[in-house]
Order: sequence, then structure tokens, then C-alpha cells
Amino acid sequence: MPTVTEEIAYRTEIVFTKTALSISIDEPSPQIVKHREALQSFGAQNFQASTCIDEKWFKDNIPCRGTCPAGTNARGYVMAIAEGRYQEAYLLARQNNPFVATCGKVCGAPCETACQRGKVDEPVSIRALKDFAVLQDKLNHEEVYSWIRKRMGKVTLGRDSDFSRRGKSSLNDVPRVAVVGAGPAGLTAAHDLALMGYSVCAYESGSNPGGMPEKSLPRYRLDREAVKKDVDTILSLDRIDLATDKKCGKDFTIDQLREEFDAVLIAVGLQKGRMLPIPGIEQEGVLSGLDFLMDVGTGHGLPMGKKAVILGGGCVEVHGETLCKVVQGGKAIVMGGGCVATDVARALIRINKCKEVHLVCLEAAKGCRPDNPKEEMPAWVSDVVESMEEGIIFNTSWGPKRIIGENGKVKGLEVIKVKSVYDAQGRFNPTYIPGSERIIEASNILLSIGQAPDMSFMDGSSGFELDQRKMLKMDPLTLSTSKPGVFACGDILRPGLIINAVASGQLAAQSIHQYFGGTGTLGLAQPGPMESIPVPRRFERFLPRLKKERKLPALIPTKKRVKGWEAQECTYSESSAEGQAERCLNCNVSPVILPNANCILCGGCVDVCPTRCISMAYFQKADLDSTVDSKVDGYGPWAGLVHDEEKCIHCGLCSLRCPVDAISMIRFEEMLDVIGRKRC
Repeated sequence: MPTVTEEIAYRTEIVFTKTALSISIDEPSPQIVKHREALQSFGAQNFQASTCIDEKWFKDNIPCRGTCPAGTNARGYVMAIAEGRYQEAYLLARQNNPFVATCGKVCGAPCETACQRGKVDEPVSIRALKDFAVLQDKLNHEEVYSWIRKRMGKVTLGRDSDFSRRGKSSLNDVPRVAVVGAGPAGLTAAHDLALMGYSVCAYESGSNPGGMPEKSLPRYRLDREAVKKDVDTILSLDRIDLATDKKCGKDFTIDQLREEFDAVLIAVGLQKGRMLPIPGIEQEGVLSGLDFLMDVGTGHGLPMGKKAVILGGGCVEVHGETLCKVVQGGKAIVMGGGCVATDVARALIRINKCKEVHLVCLEAAKGCRPDNPKEEMPAWVSDVVESMEEGIIFNTSWGPKRIIGENGKVKGLEVIKVKSVYDAQGRFNPTYIPGSERIIEASNILLSIGQAPDMSFMDGSSGFELDQRKMLKMDPLTLSTSKPGVFACGDILRPGLIINAVASGQLAAQSIHQYFGGTGTLGLAQPGPMESIPVPRRFERFLPRLKKERKLPALIPTKKRVKGWEAQECTYSESSAEGQAERCLNCNVSPVILPNANCILCGGCVDVCPTRCISMAYFQKADLDSTVDSKVDGYGPWAGLVHDEEKCIHCGLCSLRCPVDAISMIRFEEMLDVIGRKRC
């Protein structure tokens, strides 16, 4: 008797009649056509069906994994936590993301936006569960990499291009790569290149590796121990060297690196804050929010003004000069509507220098423009709520008109009411309401309206082409610059989340590997070989699971938060973590009618389906030929069922309702040997 795996995973000759049951899942999902011999007088038709449970299926039907820029197996580690397999959860989260601890604290979590549970009520708290998994890790670096290497694809090092021309033909000689910038993008690329077998040296302009997360993110948000854990694990690889306090363009040039190394990767990030071309910008007291955050990140705590205004929303680094220029006991304005702007505002509160802090942004408040969410401030809802709890005064839908000064010093900001932020073509083109001007008094104005690269890293180098933005011109597919053997990645290519920087570093490593003529990939983000596992018919865990509400880890009390830099977010307890992980809908579990099932086409599954993802339909030969990889004898019509997996919430009610047990719940799982266990 064939196994479930054999019936589902391989092409099978089956009998197909005019009253057959057909479950057809739209491309690229599995297409499974079933049969029932009911009207023998019409004769049986031969029908060949096949399934397609593969990487593409996982990408489309497990959206948390498909929307992660790095392809992290979020469902895998969430379900491992639900079942109490904490160490396994960490390994699954760490497998293809060397900055797993950092992302556990501050990731923007695009996986949660796509989470299927969000269609029912609220998404699974994937980011917080990752943080929980990180804290459960008890393995040393060698054990972690031993596990990762078992899951790597086959990689053959390249020895072509400049490498071979330099006379390095010995098997013991491998290409050497210089990485400029030891942030998430640069260190991820170094990590992947080292795993492939290349030799890497990373150069960092500061004293500590970790990039902008280490330099600029406030400690209440990102504990530096998380960054250190990630960096230490990466640097434990034998083929990676690190040189700190080495600034490109000052201590060395790209041209010099290109002479010494076989390839160079530029991953310098965006180190400068953008300024606004408005009247009064030259006044004393106008500061860069990014510089301010970097100053705070280094531990400086110098006097600030009574009132501050913050304009913008980005990230920052530290030298102490910015803090010196903040007026003690004054008011501050932060210009900007992003997460960086809220970080600047909340940092101002914590250093206890400002009496009052305003945040001014062009965009509307969250939830005020459901017709056009693009015109709402981009800061996360949680950041906005927490900022308001801490006393930040929000001035949304207001734009800066001019900075008011007296004797060369800031006295306030004149703002004007915003009518719209984007024009009819969707371009950024703010319009304002005449006569709506007002003045917000302030001693300091901090701009947090975006970041820009410090192009001084190009000093002393030649051969680079720049684009219209006066930034490096790069091939978006290979990340190669106009200078042969020189690549670039990270925020300098396209600003984004930390996980975007990780993904960019991974792409850069693969491109450099191909530049050397190498073959194969690490393949750590790709699903492994699949197996089909029957789930008990009474899929009863769904109903109690549905009653569980989303609960994020608790925050320390507001009064305690604003008095210091202690991490504001607590970590789940084991029981809370397992409870939150159990909210996962198991998107890898699908209803299936196996070839020998005795479906009677009663329609009970259609009636009970809460999302109407199952429907009954009639099919003609042309319908089946165009939908299923098959050849059908006869012209129909055939009665059948259609299953839309995008709507399915994997509740199993169709299986419970079926009076003849024709519908089975099947779990499509990767076959992994994890710490002595089969499956993940």
C-alpha cells in the first residue's frame, strides 16, 4: 500500500470519472486531482496528476518566510518554541541570519505584516519570539557552525578572474576579499564568504564592529550585548580578520585595497544626517538627529536645552559635540516622522536635559488616512504609543517653514499646516494651507529627515562612476560597481531595515563568489527536501489556539523607562512564549483528499469553511488542461472542489465536517536532522 508521501509527492496514474472530485490549488501550489468511481456506465478516464511541494510553494503559502528579505524560517522556529524545542528554535532562526540576536530586538518584522494569523485577528509576535529563542541558546560557536555546515549547499571555490592572473594557483591559496564597513551588511557578506572558504578582512572606521545598530540605536531599544553576541559569533570563523579604527579614504584607499586583495566590498552605510534648505538653518542650535544619537550611543550625557523640536526619522552615531550644543533645561523640536525621529525624541527625554520635546512631521498621525496610508507617519505604532507615554508632544501634518533665531541662536520653528504630502502621481510634493502658520518655541531643533552617505571613503581612489544622486553607480543584480572587482552593498545601495542589510550582504557574497568563477550557493534560506506527514483528523488544537490573543512582552514602567537606558522590553517567560507561538496557524498544513478517499461531494466542507476557501465547481477538459499539469480523456463536465490556499487558515474544520473521512490534513515539512530529532 503506498504511503501518504508516495501518493502526494509523485506522479500517479489514477482513475478519473465524470463525477470525480478535483481539488485544484492554483499555481504554484500543489495540484492534486482525486477520483471517485460513481457512474461506471460513463466509463473511467485515465488522468495523470502531479504535485509541486517545493521552495516556490513554501514562498507563496508560508508568507512569513517568503516576505523575509533573508528568507528566515520564521514558521519553523515559532513552531519549535510552541513545542518546547528552544535550542532548535534558535538554530532555525540563526541558520541564515548572522544578526539574529540584533534582529530579535529591533527588526521591523515584515514577516509579521504578512502573517496569515493577521487575517484572523493579529499576527504572531514573530520578532519577540526570535528574541526569546536567542536567549535560550546554550551552544558554543563551533557547535552552531557545525549545525550550519551540515545544511549548506555544495560550494566550489572560484579561482578565475584576477585571482588566477595573480599567479595564485595552489589549492592552499584562496581568493582574498576586503570588506569596508563592519555593519550588518558587511559582516554578513564576510560571514557567507568565509563559510564558502574565502579569506576576508573587514575594516571598521570605529572602535567597535556592528555598524549603525551598534553606534546609533539607543540602548533602551537595543542592548549592546545582542550586537556583541552576533559579531563575536561571526568573527569566530577562522577566515575572517577585523581591523578597527581604520577609515577608508584616510588610512587607506579603495585603490590600495584593490591592489592587495582579489575583490573589495564597500559596505559603509549611511553615516550622515540630511539637512533642510529652509531659512534659518544656519542658526546655532540646529543639530543633526543622527549625530545626536551617535553621541548618546557612546555614553555622553551633556547638558541640553529646555525645549527641543525634532524634525525627521532616521538613525545616529557619537562624538559628544552634539550634546554640548543642546541647551540645558530648554525645549527641543525633532523634525521627522520615522522611527529614528522617535528615537531622537525619546533619547532627549532620557538624558533629562530638555523640559519639553516636540516632534514635527509632514505626515498625518497613524490611522488618520486610511484612504492613503502612504501619507501617514512611517514610525511604528508601538514607537508612537510609547513616545506619547513618555511625554513627547506630536505635531503631525505640520511642515517646517523657517527657523526663527535671535542673535544667531535658535528661538523657535515656524510651521505650516500640510494639505497633502504626495501629488496625484504619487510623487513626494507637499502642499500647504495658506494662513495656517504657527510658531513652536525651542532652544534646539534636531533634524531626523533621512540619512546620506559620507562619500569621503572615495578619497584617493579613481575609476568610479556616480549616479544622478552623486552616489556609487552599481548593477542592482550583481552589486558590482564600475570599477572591476569592487562591489557595494547595504544601505549605501538602498536604505532599509537591518534584515534588508543582511540580505544585501548575502547577495554581495554570492556575487563575489560568482565573480571568482565559483559555483553553488550556501542555500541556507532555501527549504530542504520535503516530506508529507498526516495530521490526526481531529485537528482540535486550532479552536483553543484561535482564542489566544496577541500579547507582546511587557515593558518596564514608563517612569522607570525615562530615567535611564535600561532595556525597555522584557522577554517572554517560557509559558508565555509557548502560548504566543501556539497562535501560529501552521501554514504548512493543508487539507488534502487522497486518491483513494471516498468523497461523496456533499458540500459539507464548503458550508463549514470560515473563510470560504473551498468551493464547488464544474470543470471542462479545457479548464483542467490549463490548471493542472495533466492530460484528461473525455470532455466532462466533471464536478469538483477548488481550494484557495491564500484564504485558508488551516483550521481543519473541513476535515472535521467530512462525513466519510475523505479530507485529510497533511503537513508538508522539511526533513531536517536537528539535534538528534527528525523534522523541524
